Amino acid sequence: PLLSTTTVTIDDNRERECYKPCVDGDLRLVGGNTEYEGRVEVCVSQEWSTVCRDGWDITDATVVCNQLRLSNNTGYLVRYAYDYGIGRGPIFLNDVDCSGDEERLIDCEHNEISVRDCDHFQDAGVYCSPTNGDLRLVGGDTEYEGRVEVCVSREWGTVCDDGWDITDARVVCNQLRLSNNTGYLVRHAYDYGIGRGPIFLDDVDCSGDEERLIDCEHNEISVHNCNHYHDAGVYCSPRDKSCVDGDLRLVGGDTEYEGRVEVCVSQEWGTVCDDGWDITDARVVCNQLRLSNNTGYPVRYAYYDYGMGRGPIFLDDVDCSGDEERLIDCEHNGISVHDCYHYQDAGVYCSPRGLP
Repeated sequence: PLLSTTTVTIDDNRERECYKPCVDGDLRLVGGNTEYEGRVEVCVSQEWSTVCRDGWDITDATVVCNQLRLSNNTGYLVRYAYDYGIGRGPIFLNDVDCSGDEERLIDCEHNEISVRDCDHFQDAGVYCSPTNGDLRLVGGDTEYEGRVEVCVSREWGTVCDDGWDITDARVVCNQLRLSNNTGYLVRHAYDYGIGRGPIFLDDVDCSGDEERLIDCEHNEISVHNCNHYHDAGVYCSPRDKSCVDGDLRLVGGDTEYEGRVEVCVSQEWGTVCDDGWDITDARVVCNQLRLSNNTGYPVRYAYYDYGMGRGPIFLDDVDCSGDEERLIDCEHNGISVHDCYHYQDAGVYCSPRGLP
């Protein structure tokens, strides 16, 4: 999807666009009538540029569509991308030659960055055609969550949550390559809004080995007894290679000193149940995060103050003595052993050093 832009005025009264930072190899499609088509632009050194159409073929276009998760190995090239407007600025890639196995366009063979003999009227474009069984997530705050929608006959429809369980959610997240066999179901997906149009799947029953949700057992296409308030959703928990077992973070607070407590296990963030959650446990959290000097206040039912978490609940019945350096070193049930719901997520308020 396109990154949002903000217009700023500089000294000579000319205007330019400031883009949010991008990462080398990121792609976006610009100028199309839908999210599935446009002029291809690639990020290099936090700058967006176009791709020259020299040698541009259907394999290259398919890699683009796969990287953007807009279709399942289906993409159509657009050479001389007049329909999408000519680009501006640098042209970073030329003579792109993908084998089709690459996960990113920038990993395909190409001339050295910025080595080219093109003009912008030769900017390359693509049209990514969704195919039967393609999925997308709609209405979430991030790309990792949303109402599940499936493509049938080039039309998007929703999935009924009858029988919707964690195995079905994991198939969705795996198909979208958003997590490694980790996904959490959302039934009655109010958080993501109710869908419109057809309801294609009902009574989905995945074994967990399927590559696509549509390959799971289900009623015939469009055979259902649901309304859209039964639309199914998922939360796909991305792995965070920057966190290690036992790391903590506070989420949802108005300041860095407060929030819902989340702990890292196996590069994944999860919440803490508030069963037995007390001032000693809260102080261990605040000390571990170096936000206060042995001062912290517990918040139970943190849903009301900091929002309800999603994904796993890793710790329950935490019982700290107060001497532990990390919350995960306190006594607790085993990892992921709990009898809680997310409205019982634990939180803390850490009094900044120097304040009572």
